[in-house]
Amino acid sequence: MGRMTPAVPPPPRRVSVAVRLARGLLGFCLGWVWSSAGSLAWLGALAAGYGGLDEGLSRLKDEAWAPLAMAAYFGSVAGSWAGGTVGPMAVGPTRRRYPVVGSSLIGGGLGGVLAAAVGAAAGWAVWRGAPKSPLVLLIPMSLGVPLGVAAGWVAGRAVGRGGPDAARVTDRSGSGQP
Repeated sequence: MGRMTPAVPPPPRRVSVAVRLARGLLGFCLGWVWSSAGSLAWLGALAAGYGGLDEGLSRLKDEAWAPLAMAAYFGSVAGSWAGGTVGPMAVGPTRRRYPVVGSSLIGGGLGGVLAAAVGAAAGWAVWRGAPKSPLVLLIPMSLGVPLGVAAGWVAGRAVGRGGPDAARVTDRSGSGQP
């Protein structure tokens, strides 16, 4: 009996710097897309809550919770952009077909959600001490970027694991038999 070779060649052991930079450039563009989509979702929620965008923007200024909503918004935009950018750069060698889009989407989504939650909490903490302080928006953005980077790295590593036949355990002879 001859040795059977796998149908899919194994991925390279390392990803070159040029491939990582190309993935980073694509991730930069996709991160911008995900943060723009998140911004549109926030505006859509504002319009749905107040019955229109014009009405919502004019009435939101007078709401007591407006600084918290703005802190969550600014944190989520920064986190989704950073997560969408870093996710593709963190993907190692993989057999997956489109690792850049998947890792960028997951990193941007996870980074946006985490940064919105932490941004709202940080904005609330600053708002209680100094309601008119610009730190209410600056701190959530500053926290959103490292949270997005961490989320993008986790997403990239998760997407890069395995591939189409990762669940199949093979012996060391390479026969492909479990």
